[in-house]
Amino acid sequence: MLLLDAAEQRARLVGLRYAELFRQHFPDLFRDVIAMRATTHRSMFCVASTFLSMAHTHLIALDHERAAFGMVFELKDPTRALGYMINEWTARTYMAEGGRAWLTAPRARVYGVSAETVVPPAFMAGHVEGINRNALALLIWQLVANTRWSVLSQVNVSSAAVKWVNQGDYRRAICDTLPLPRAISLPALCAHLDATRPHGVGSLGTLIAMLCRRTGNRYADTAMQEVRDGEGAPVPIDWKTAAFPFERQEQKVAQQWATAYARLATRLWADPPLAVALRDAITEAAAHAAPGAEDADTYDPRWLGHRIGEL
Repeated sequence: MLLLDAAEQRARLVGLRYAELFRQHFPDLFRDVIAMRATTHRSMFCVASTFLSMAHTHLIALDHERAAFGMVFELKDPTRALGYMINEWTARTYMAEGGRAWLTAPRARVYGVSAETVVPPAFMAGHVEGINRNALALLIWQLVANTRWSVLSQVNVSSAAVKWVNQGDYRRAICDTLPLPRAISLPALCAHLDATRPHGVGSLGTLIAMLCRRTGNRYADTAMQEVRDGEGAPVPIDWKTAAFPFERQEQKVAQQWATAYARLATRLWADPPLAVALRDAITEAAAHAAPGAEDADTYDPRWLGHRIGEL
């Protein structure tokens, strides 16, 4: 009778789990390539690597940049991972110890913007040359600082702008911004901005909701930096029952919003007067927005998704 120690059992269970997921999601490849492989630690490690590479390409985008050390991602040709050169002992150790936690719960890629994403940590002082990619986030957060969608307080936003925004006009625009009234209906304001496109900027309301993580799309409302730092809950992946076409579409929409945000942020950094004009347009539109209901916590802009490409 063959007796396995606890580490051996853990490693085999991880490998067998991925073999079963392979059979469920990629049955043809399982039948032709996986089913006849010997159940060694090396082969099971390669099966796990290949499944996750296939899943990233066909099911849900994964945070492979922070995969446990030694994990293989062959995104252009996932089946290449089946031939990865790793010895039996290393594969066993990886699956049973160092990489087991990550293999048990790989993380989906998310695209939200958090304070941790925007404001460099204290230990980076002297090593960061401004935050031009995220000055737009500070401008929006200053506007919503007194509302229910607040991300940072007005004092904290101004402090971050003074410390990190190294373009004078943009820094003054942020610090001089007066927060919107607390009672404003931000979903109504976002819908108005998306519909009117002030100064030709499309989907501005969508981006405000995204920056406040109030879209209702969990891939847009969850920030990767928080997940990586262990300060935020990841979007769970239910490999057996998830409706992956729907999840993939939600994730792609969130990625589109993140791309649109980055594009607009870059544009405004090169043209601070436009940032001021947009700030004033938002403030003016808010003056005509009716107070919102207490349950109006999100703005779901997905029906306007075709406008993202207009930014």
